[in-house]
Amino acid sequence: MTLEQRVESLELNVKELESRVSNKDEQLSRLEQILRNRIDEFSAYIDTTVLSARETSR
Repeated sequence: MTLEQRVESLELNVKELESRVSNKDEQLSRLEQILRNRIDEFSAYIDTTVLSARETSR
């Protein structure tokens, strides 16, 4: 394998790795949004439960 072929091969490897990192970043962003939505839903549930408990105790 010539030096030029090695460089080309390494460049392809770098591009592939960059693509993988980009895909992982997108997946992590989606997961983060899902988790934030779930936390918001759970917070709303807790707020509703607390308000309901206060109303019941009156």
